[in-house]
Amino acid sequence: MTCVIGHPGVGKTQMLHYIDYVSKKKNNRLSMILDLKDKTISDDDLTNYILKNESVNSFFKKYNYDLVDYNNSERNLKQMQELMTKIRVDNRNNKIGFCLLIDSVDEYVRKMESSGKGNKREIIRNLLGTIMSLFNDLSNTCVVFAITRDLYTDLKESLKDTSQGRRFSFVTDKNGEPIILDRFDFEDSKKMVHKFMELWSERNGNIQLPCIDSCNANGVNTFPFTEEAIELFWEFGSVPGDIAMACSLALNEKIFSCKSNDIHNLIVNKHDAAEVVRRFSTYFVNYGKNQELQNKLDNLLDAKVKTAEIEGIRYNAKKYTNISSELLIDSFSNYLKLLNSNFGINESDKHVFIKNRNHYDLKFENIDLLVHYKAHTIGFQFLLDNKSNHDKIRAIFAALTNNQINEAIFIVLSNNLIEGIEKRINNNVKKLIHSKSKDYSYVVELKQLDMEECWEIIGLHDLENRDKKEKLTTFIDNKKLKFDKTIFGLINKKPLEKKRNKNVIDLTPGSLDTGN
Repeated sequence: MTCVIGHPGVGKTQMLHYIDYVSKKKNNRLSMILDLKDKTISDDDLTNYILKNESVNSFFKKYNYDLVDYNNSERNLKQMQELMTKIRVDNRNNKIGFCLLIDSVDEYVRKMESSGKGNKREIIRNLLGTIMSLFNDLSNTCVVFAITRDLYTDLKESLKDTSQGRRFSFVTDKNGEPIILDRFDFEDSKKMVHKFMELWSERNGNIQLPCIDSCNANGVNTFPFTEEAIELFWEFGSVPGDIAMACSLALNEKIFSCKSNDIHNLIVNKHDAAEVVRRFSTYFVNYGKNQELQNKLDNLLDAKVKTAEIEGIRYNAKKYTNISSELLIDSFSNYLKLLNSNFGINESDKHVFIKNRNHYDLKFENIDLLVHYKAHTIGFQFLLDNKSNHDKIRAIFAALTNNQINEAIFIVLSNNLIEGIEKRINNNVKKLIHSKSKDYSYVVELKQLDMEECWEIIGLHDLENRDKKEKLTTFIDNKKLKFDKTIFGLINKKPLEKKRNKNVIDLTPGSLDTGN
């Protein structure tokens, strides 16, 4: 007799089924799984369970023997013993044996204890005694119990000073400690999800699973689960059973709610994973045990709600026929004010630019938006098309060299524009280096908006609830745009003195954040 030991959900039942599968592939092995859930065990009961088991009957039929139910446990047991001996003799095979795999032992012990059948150790001793009395005269027999780590302590104590202990042989490591099935690490979890989906594909007509970047974890295709979704499942339920169950629940929900045949709609992201963990929290071994992890879950669920709200305002904002510069600039001005109440926005409709730096009235032409923060003035230019870009770029750099603004941010809308704009800005920086002996690239930032982000900003402008506006604004900015960080990053920098042999200025998006 021996044990498979491990945490709930770690794979003990899977291990028993694997042993059963391997045993049945060998002609000389009789194998069966006995699930003790909802069962009571006596000598008679156990014999009847074995006699009626399909695997047992199939084994004897393979050797042309039919088991007969004599309605007597001793007679039934003697029948099996005699037939096993005949099979060994007839086939000249002394290795023919019986493997009994016993599952749900913990549940059985708890049920018997709650029924007043004794304490844990007494119940364990009675169970082992029943098993031993059945197999005393049945040679070449192996019994494997699936138990949790908690029950292992009681089992070990129950085996002391009894003949049962001599029949037990624990699978141990080199230090003599029992080998315990443990939780998966993250890499194992990703591999398991990959295997899970392979089997799912086979069961559903060999559906071809696409390989996409968001569901590719270091070369392991985990479609439709993103790596972040798997990580969340693993954090809350690091045992295989929890992860497999989470994948099954999430996938079923996606299939049920999917309204098109596009398989990409099945993708499970971290927000979808968070919803599954919350709804089925009782299934996850780590749920409620780590406050930091709970906060992460709450933030993801909050983000999912906000994302849905943003999708709504983006959809409503598209009632506008196009994104005109006036509409976007006005909405962006409102966006910055919501983002930080300390940002002062120049509200004048027309900024007249005057080149004379000594002029008492600092006004600007072709600068779309001026933002003031303490002693700093930041100029924003929206480069939405090719018509006025040259003048707008020239105006910003003139204002910078006249000290009429301290920092400049260019906002580009089109992917097609960004390469040409980078070249023009580089050229202007080079001219300033030659004329002013200062590198102004360190106070210039180039940011790109896509159309969906523009619609979000415009949609925010139309919301009536200010508190909701502020929350969604902060969420949008933190998630991707990071204009708050960009502005504060710029105002902490100054134009650098010209360095010798500095001929090339890198103005690729993001490069200015580090001063490269």
